[in-house]
Amino acid sequence: MFKINEEAIRYYAQVMENISDAIILTDINFKIISWNKASEHIYGWKKKDVVGKKLSEIIPIEFLNQHNEKFPPVLFQKSKWKGKTNQQDRNGYVINMYSYMNLIKNLDGDSIGIVFINKDITEADSIRRDLKQTKSMLLSLISNLVGIVYRCLNDKPRTMELLNKSCFDVTGYTPQELIHNKKISYVELIHEDDRDYVWNEIQIALEQKKPFQITYRIRNASGVLKWVLEQGRNVFLDGVIHNEGYILDITEQKEVEKKLLESVSFLNDVIEQCPSSILISDENGTLIKLNNACIKLFNINPEDIIGKYNVLKDILIKKQGLMPLVESVFNEGKTVNFKINYDSSHLKNLSFSSGFTNLILDAIIFPIKNEAGQITNVVIQHEDLTLKRFNEKKIISSEENYRRALNRADFYKDLFTHDINNLLQNIQSSAELLDFKLKNAYLSNEVQYCLNVIKDEVKRGANLTSNIRILSEIEKLDNNTERIEIIGIIETLVVKLKEKFELRRVKFTINTIFKKIYIFGNRFVMDLIENLMINSIKYNQRDLVKIQLKISKLEEDHIKFIKFELSDNGIGIRDEMKNAIFQRGYDEIQMFMGLGLGLVVVKKIIELLEGRIWVEDRIANDSTKGSNFIFLLRESLLNN
Repeated sequence: MFKINEEAIRYYAQVMENISDAIILTDINFKIISWNKASEHIYGWKKKDVVGKKLSEIIPIEFLNQHNEKFPPVLFQKSKWKGKTNQQDRNGYVINMYSYMNLIKNLDGDSIGIVFINKDITEADSIRRDLKQTKSMLLSLISNLVGIVYRCLNDKPRTMELLNKSCFDVTGYTPQELIHNKKISYVELIHEDDRDYVWNEIQIALEQKKPFQITYRIRNASGVLKWVLEQGRNVFLDGVIHNEGYILDITEQKEVEKKLLESVSFLNDVIEQCPSSILISDENGTLIKLNNACIKLFNINPEDIIGKYNVLKDILIKKQGLMPLVESVFNEGKTVNFKINYDSSHLKNLSFSSGFTNLILDAIIFPIKNEAGQITNVVIQHEDLTLKRFNEKKIISSEENYRRALNRADFYKDLFTHDINNLLQNIQSSAELLDFKLKNAYLSNEVQYCLNVIKDEVKRGANLTSNIRILSEIEKLDNNTERIEIIGIIETLVVKLKEKFELRRVKFTINTIFKKIYIFGNRFVMDLIENLMINSIKYNQRDLVKIQLKISKLEEDHIKFIKFELSDNGIGIRDEMKNAIFQRGYDEIQMFMGLGLGLVVVKKIIELLEGRIWVEDRIANDSTKGSNFIFLLRESLLNN
């Protein structure tokens, strides 16, 4: 019996020495009696250094979730204790332990010692903490993702088992409403036309043991159509096939893609409908696209040139010394512009739709770059100058013919006015001589009337030829003006007209507060004012002719004008004629008024000076009491 007990003791002693947990034996006063190898390894103390010493001197112990002073009473009361403790090794490092403590009693039931079994759970606790923290982070991440994180059965309804709260943002349903199809199954959200596609794609991925990525449409709880992107995989859980993955709302992305496609389509339409020839090459110069204008210009088949023509190898560009310019577009990203001649007689299988054998083209070549500034494409734009140059030559030739014709017309005009003036002068001289010869003779009224008519018609003919001359010169003038002081011109003109019409009683009144006024004018300004004043005298049957010229300033559309109001007490102008008298070809008025081209000339001069003219009644609504000619001429200031 003793032998058996001795062997048992040796057996348990070996177990204690080789077990991985720290086993410490103390007496009833906590003095260390036994200290196994695991204790040496865990605490860093050798057995010989601790036996006989109190446990608290070697290992400071903190009883977690329990006051330290309550530990001994509990142990001796219940004969055992277990729980988590923090213990320090020889170097002061804290070790997380799970401790088992039991009282050792003799056969009489008296406590004779205490056995401590301490299991190091530092690493296990760390792992548990890490797992807990990782789980918390994953749950936080999943719950805050903008898309749906899901797990569902691989069945037709796609029965959901796990969903994050973002499910509501995408579908309008809470996770609780979708999980286990409580309110609605997920497949019912999928657009009817996309359900078979979604199911088939997932099953194909299952057969191929690959992840799947599918894009389809769903309707949310409000009936709004959305596009989603689902990425997932098939997994086996407890022998059952599940789908798990992520569903992202890509509606905005789809809208952007749609608008981008529309923009690309629009740009393609612009390129196709552009009247200029356009070719687009890749970054190496190989042609990848050309528009209808290019096809029409060169009369080519796109299949014969796309992928085959390279602008960097164009023979005509090289022959005309333009290749360095073209290369600078590809190598340096420059934009270049040059003229180039294409001769179809030197190009095989090429004929021009315009009918010309030689094209003159204006070429613009520029690069297309990506966001990184790298050249991805080069655009070549041609404008056909051939017809333009041909027409320019025709225009130059026409201009020369026109100039020669104009010179001939001027010659004939000068010849006509010269000869007419000579003819009128002869008639006038003859009439004056006849008047002198018959001065003392008795003349019948009829003869005297004819003689006066001859004199008047001579004057009218002279005025007509003068106006024709002025009008032809005006039409050849440009808009160049000079600064002219107008008050002095008017005063000089009044003196001149008083002498000319000395046999008529004419009263001139100039009404203005300004001593000097400057306008933008030319050499015909005096002619236009003289013409208007002469008409006021000629077409006035009163004994006393009254002519008043009122001069003031006004501003229209931020432009400063001088306003002239020339009124008289003559026969007036009827309302229906007020606009027509300034127009050419109004024969009725010209015959009635006898004005010839006078007012046409006046209007032409004023318009040339960027002014305007119109006529009103001197007394409102009574055209028989005289006229008021109003005209505006631009004021010339010193800072102009």
